[in-house]
Amino acid sequence: IADGLFGEAPAGDRHLIIGHENVGVIEDVGRRVRGWRRGQIVVATVRRPCGRCFNCGRGENDMCTSGLFSERGIRRRHGYMAQYYAESPAFLHRIPKALANVAVLLEPLSIVEKGIDHSFRLQRRFLWKPRTAVVLGAGPIGLLAAAVLRIRGRSTCPPRIGRWRIFRRRSIRSILPSKRRGCRPSRSARCRFSVRTACCAC
Repeated sequence: IADGLFGEAPAGDRHLIIGHENVGVIEDVGRRVRGWRRGQIVVATVRRPCGRCFNCGRGENDMCTSGLFSERGIRRRHGYMAQYYAESPAFLHRIPKALANVAVLLEPLSIVEKGIDHSFRLQRRFLWKPRTAVVLGAGPIGLLAAAVLRIRGRSTCPPRIGRWRIFRRRSIRSILPSKRRGCRPSRSARCRFSVRTACCAC
């Protein structure tokens, strides 16, 4: 997307503002908006429904069957890498102040949760009780996947290369391979994020 090889600008624009992971602070609200106020911390969703298919009508925008959906910072809608953005309250989620520093991880975490949920649901056809999961990749998605699996009581077996060595040295042991099963993440796992964007609910 950053190199211009993928993505589609909104109709009438020659450029696309990128950025689909976000956390913002409401700066102003429209006159008809109720239940939202200035200063609230929010995270906006990425995909917008097509308005035609059954799945989008049920709120399952990620399962759009028409292919006419749009996505912030990716397809026909500007993203969040801007000083301000306007958004409909229907696509905003309130974030407690205590989670403000990690709220930007909500979007990638939703991808992880959805993928793991679908995997377990598909395997309900069989007597399937996995105790160990292999996580391929040690980027943000891989680290979150390992953490979620450990919370669910599964041991994780990620590749012992690259970033995993860095995280091991930093004592983030809750998401690394362990002989103990069912371990819960320890308090040593920490994430920080300080950049926020102002948001206008309208």
